[in-house]
Amino acid sequence: MLKLGDKKQNGFALVEMLIYIIIFVLIALSIVSSLTYITKSYRQLKNERDILISAQTVLNEITLDVRQAKNIDSTNSLFNSATGRLTLLGKRTDNTDLKYEFYLTNGQIHLKENDVERGALTSDQVTVSEFYVYRLVNSITEGITVRLKLEAENEVSRVKTFSATSILRNVF
Repeated sequence: MLKLGDKKQNGFALVEMLIYIIIFVLIALSIVSSLTYITKSYRQLKNERDILISAQTVLNEITLDVRQAKNIDSTNSLFNSATGRLTLLGKRTDNTDLKYEFYLTNGQIHLKENDVERGALTSDQVTVSEFYVYRLVNSITEGITVRLKLEAENEVSRVKTFSATSILRNVF
């Protein structure tokens, strides 16, 4: 039996409900903020990875082919230009002629082997904005330095520049 002045409470008071809602909103906002930060970090890392893999693929292929080449075809190569072109001449083990062409088209580095397109060496996610080829010549040997500027944009922009130098081994 209830006495005068005794009140039985069923449920929550309005003030309690507002406090719970505010706490819930703060927790939800911190979770959304964390997820946004994690997503942005993932995109940055993905861009970084795509750029590094593309640079490694291009520079490894060029370095290997330069080392195995007999000479650099300077008439078909384009040196000291942002849209460079590198043509290498050599021989296969069966003594047949071999020609490699590295060139920039539509933001991608492509490779031709004996005038047959082998395709792009860079990822579709990466744009090559500069492909400089510098010829190095002295009285004993020759070589090249390649400089690439790669860009990736996936809501987060990333730009990196890479370079590599390689000397022809078969000219001695």
